[in-house]
Amino acid sequence: MKARLNAVQRALWALVIASIVLGVLAFPRGNNHAYSAALDELTAFAQGFKRAELEKSLLDYARAQGVVHPAAVQQLITGPSVPKVQLAATAAPILPLAEIHLATLAEVFDRARPGSTLDIGSLPPAPLATALAWRLARATPAPPRYELQNIALEPAEYTPADIELEAQVERSRVETAGAERAAADAEKKLTTSEEVFEARRKRKLPWKVLVKFDEARKEARATLAERQRTLNQTRSRYEGEVKRAEATAAKPATAHGPLPSAYALAQVTLKAEGGAETKLRVPVKLDIRKAKLPSLAGTNFTATREAGLWNAVKGGDAARAIRQPICRSCLERGDRKRQPAPDQHRRDQALPAEPRQLLHDPRAFTVCEVKAAVDVRVVVPAVTLELAREPQGRVGLVGPGALVPGEAAVENQANESARSARIARISSSARPARTRSIGRRSPSSGLTPQSHERAASGS
Repeated sequence: MKARLNAVQRALWALVIASIVLGVLAFPRGNNHAYSAALDELTAFAQGFKRAELEKSLLDYARAQGVVHPAAVQQLITGPSVPKVQLAATAAPILPLAEIHLATLAEVFDRARPGSTLDIGSLPPAPLATALAWRLARATPAPPRYELQNIALEPAEYTPADIELEAQVERSRVETAGAERAAADAEKKLTTSEEVFEARRKRKLPWKVLVKFDEARKEARATLAERQRTLNQTRSRYEGEVKRAEATAAKPATAHGPLPSAYALAQVTLKAEGGAETKLRVPVKLDIRKAKLPSLAGTNFTATREAGLWNAVKGGDAARAIRQPICRSCLERGDRKRQPAPDQHRRDQALPAEPRQLLHDPRAFTVCEVKAAVDVRVVVPAVTLELAREPQGRVGLVGPGALVPGEAAVENQANESARSARIARISSSARPARTRSIGRRSPSSGLTPQSHERAASGS
């Protein structure tokens, strides 16, 4: 009974000691504490990170800094022959073009740190109002009043020449209108000169007086011809520019690359006084500016950067960073592959001198390196060995050998090999057929003869 109690006590003490050793080994030490802090930081971020909501929040915050009210455009739609434009009560603000992506930890860090900005493309009101003015002025018959319903921007690819053409069309329209007025004035003057000359001729005034009025009539005709020629040229140029501008605006809006693009297509919706809806497409150049972004807590990744893991995880998201193994030795070796573990040790294999050297700095993470022990070589003789006599008793168990370092070289066994070969040669030699013993056993001198070799040679 006492022996059993002692055995139970020894088992309990062994369990306590093993628990203490396990706790000491599992406690984070050195860099493992930094790795644990980095893992906790990434885990907390992954649990609270909602990409779609955060992207929308940051994008709305940036767009609010570049919003243009439709009234700024509506007030500038003026000019000769341009109908009046009013603003609808339901007209929405004109949002700038912008985009934001938070697919990787590096993008989150860049966008959410203090002082970060986002490029946005806002609409300049004046160029759009000018382009709308000449388009509305060409409406035939032009309604007396329009109502501006909505203006939306779409990314598109244009050239500086396309944007300059919109302004040139408006200048040509104004110039053509001026040429029309000048031609009309010349026509009126010519008509007046014709009437005066006819009146003087009917009164039969002297020919010298009639010559004077005839010269005025000829001068009015020349002025009218010149102004008519100018009007025709101006009008032809204007109509050509209008066709090219309308053809450019009618092209599908296509854009490649990140937003904001340098240019955009403005989709303008107006409603005539009679209720008819009119949609106009206008190429515009955007005003690119930098909008400030708010700083967000928990996106500095301080622990991850202090642990030296930032370069390894910044190219992916938080979930990927948590899944990948974190090991100091693996990070130091880079892409070196883990060495395969050795086979289980047998009783005839040598073990390292210090058992703790089996694991190279495992800490609380993945085992990175295992040093395998060197196997003990077994020498096989060239000929078969035969027993010269029956064994006298059971062979005793051999205790475990001394611990030797795994890196230590195995001793040369050439002597054992030569001795085994000599025994095999002697054992295989001819012997008497009825020989049952190699000698006599004496209590005082032991076995006579004293060796197998003497017995075989008969000496």
